[in-house]
Amino acid sequence: MATPASRRQTASDAGAATDDTRVLLALAVLYGAMSFLVYRVIHMHHVAPLGPDAPPGEFSEGRVLQHLRRLAADIPSRQEGSPGLEVAAQYIKVQLEGLAAHAVAEYRIEVEETLVSGSFSMMFLRHRVTLGYRNHKNIVMRISSNVSEEDEPSLLVNGHFDSPLGSPGAADCGSCVASMLELSRLIIESGWVPPRPVIFLFNGAEELFLLGSHGFIKTHKWNNTIGAFINIEASGSGGADLVCQSGPGSMPSRIYAQNAKYPMANSVAQDMFGIIPGDTDYRIFAEDIANIPGLDIIFVLGGYFYHTSYDTLENLIPGSIQARGENLFNLIKAFTNSSMLLKESERYNKAVNDKINNPRAIFFDYMTWFMIFYPRDVSLILHSLPVAVFLLTPLFLNIPKITMMSMFQTILDLARGMLLHAFGVILAIVIPAMAAGLRLLFTKNAMNWFAHPYSAFFMFVPASLVGLLLPRFIWGLSEQSHFWGAFGLYSLITLAYMLAGLSGGFLTFFISMSLLLGSFISSISRKLLSQQQSPRSLFGYVIPMIPCLLYCVYYGGFLIQFSIEKMGMMGSLPKPLDSNNIVESNYGFSVVDANSLEFVFNNAPEAAKWLNDNSELSLKEKYWSDRSSWVALYPVPFLFSGSLKFPAQTEEIRKHYQHFPRLVVQKTLSNNWTRRVHLELSLGSLSEIWTTSLNITGPLSNWSFADNTLPAPQTVSGGPPSYICRLTGQSNENWSFWLEANSSEPLRIDVAVLDQFLVDSTKELKSLFPSWADMTVFTTFFSTYHFHL
Repeated sequence: MATPASRRQTASDAGAATDDTRVLLALAVLYGAMSFLVYRVIHMHHVAPLGPDAPPGEFSEGRVLQHLRRLAADIPSRQEGSPGLEVAAQYIKVQLEGLAAHAVAEYRIEVEETLVSGSFSMMFLRHRVTLGYRNHKNIVMRISSNVSEEDEPSLLVNGHFDSPLGSPGAADCGSCVASMLELSRLIIESGWVPPRPVIFLFNGAEELFLLGSHGFIKTHKWNNTIGAFINIEASGSGGADLVCQSGPGSMPSRIYAQNAKYPMANSVAQDMFGIIPGDTDYRIFAEDIANIPGLDIIFVLGGYFYHTSYDTLENLIPGSIQARGENLFNLIKAFTNSSMLLKESERYNKAVNDKINNPRAIFFDYMTWFMIFYPRDVSLILHSLPVAVFLLTPLFLNIPKITMMSMFQTILDLARGMLLHAFGVILAIVIPAMAAGLRLLFTKNAMNWFAHPYSAFFMFVPASLVGLLLPRFIWGLSEQSHFWGAFGLYSLITLAYMLAGLSGGFLTFFISMSLLLGSFISSISRKLLSQQQSPRSLFGYVIPMIPCLLYCVYYGGFLIQFSIEKMGMMGSLPKPLDSNNIVESNYGFSVVDANSLEFVFNNAPEAAKWLNDNSELSLKEKYWSDRSSWVALYPVPFLFSGSLKFPAQTEEIRKHYQHFPRLVVQKTLSNNWTRRVHLELSLGSLSEIWTTSLNITGPLSNWSFADNTLPAPQTVSGGPPSYICRLTGQSNENWSFWLEANSSEPLRIDVAVLDQFLVDSTKELKSLFPSWADMTVFTTFFSTYHFHL
């Protein structure tokens, strides 16, 4: 028989269980609400795009889309070597000249069409590449007041109108130049006369290793007047415009923090940008060639569509262009009003006179609502506070009974707690990765979370939580040890970031100080309410941490989606290699994503049969190829995960091309020390050339490229050291250059010319692959020459 006391105990236990359930449910609802809010912010649902009939004094996404429809839909392609690139350039020029014709007298507007040529070397994907280019077209517009001077400090806004191979380039970067057209209209029609000149550079050769910006900054008459720049780019189809790079110095990020209407920036992006396989014109303006302060602002979500045939208007994220435009207009106003906008000579003199040492600042946006910004010297103090608190913790925890034994035991407990939390963080990463690997191993299915990032939540988040909490359940420590161990870990990470000179410590600083605030308020509330530790009292701890938790969901959600999209980008499927007399012809295949070529052909049985005369295709060793076959794309082939080649017919190639690329000797010169050969490269009857690569091996001692400067040699697919130069520009003229050798050994020159024209059989083969396999298809002419000097 149950006694009254036992019944009361049972009722009490049931009530406690009910309270626990309610608290857990409340926390789940809170997390769900935060996730929903973050999703709407990241995908710009809080920004209402204006239509084409918006007032002339407002930036309008609708008007941008009208320009973009012309650039990315009506014009079939804007790649170097294609007629569409020139059509796009003339469209931009006509639009700008129309704006200039209707400007009122207070404005001075200049529109120029310039052709740029040059040569230089750069590092890309950790490999040295030399570039020679000629007659690439830029369109430049300068808007100033009618009393401005020619050498007045100016702001440069840069975007490129060429598009990558196989892509209509709606986001990358048609959206950029279309936004610049709307911004130039807005400046003129709003009646706002910029106090300093604004230069819009519509550059026509960014995809070819930043050639348009290089040509402008090396040769244009206004290059020395640039006091700051804003480079706009796209590696996705929209979302918030992320400031990926800022500098030199903190002036650009400070102006952005103070004036962006929908800010999205954090200084950790600068630390991470170097590991991403890509570059922007920011490098030319701020690092390699010039030292101009500026911002690199990039669309980064929707990465699946980047450099693919799916980069279309339909896949742009609504509201993204509207937010970008409103941000940019505010930034243009702020930069041109800033006393720190100085031309090159003024910046140098100020730096010398003031002995300026102005490192990059620490900054981050909060949900695109506002920015938090503080100088690096302030961060030295702020980011040291958590470690100082942690080092004093053993003293605080033992007051008033402080003994050597109690201090030692407390330090030992905190060290255990910190190590357990660190182990939990490692498991939170390892267990989801193992789960993904096991699923792929046993199911043989594609990693469908790449196509549906939300499915990663159901798979990875529970596994990550298991990893994080597992050490806590296996090695039980006191709540005090677990809390201060976690606090100590984040404090030490913050200190490590600071000592390494990196800018990402703001996140762990935010976490550690929020933990401290939550613990303090929870402790005070329990004392005031005379409560013991319980699920209900957890609210006193969680509520003060909501700002930090919301930011972590925002930061983590953005990072996860960005990472999944970048890792899941579809690969390329390029095509044949041919010699001058077609000694060999084949179809080459390679991928750059996580799926293998075997997976691709298993899902394209018709293409596999087509390649093997209607027989089942077996991926034998004889079909394998190495990266040397892809020298036309150098250094991009270092991203390829595997390559195959299959025999191809030559008749169609012979019928279409009357003349093939050819390298001939013009003259040779020699003395006692060196031998020099002057060469001429004809590109034959190829009409849609993207690029030409020269791979030179042998005793090369100098050449006529890159200001007669020979870079460090490179290695391709385990071959001998070689020197590689990429040539771009109009193909109706021959390339003339010289090579110099310091011994009698022969020079070998591999010439690879990439043409975008496809014969009918190649088009047929491409059509046999599934629509989800985005393919970049082209024709490469490959030939080898040996010169005995």
